Amino acid sequence: MTHQQYIIRCKLNIVELSYQLSNISEACRKLGVSRQHYYDIKTVLEQEGNN
Repeated sequence: MTHQQYIIRCKLNIVELSYQLSNISEACRKLGVSRQHYYDIKTVLEQEGNN
């Protein structure tokens, strides 16, 4: 796994955990990221998915 693939996987884990827990704040707390970072990741994933 390349470094870039590792980073992408970590970002996807944040979004996946929020869906599993049905709670963005809790997922962010568990993974040690800010909610703003979560929303930045989600926005990019949504934009990339529409291309």
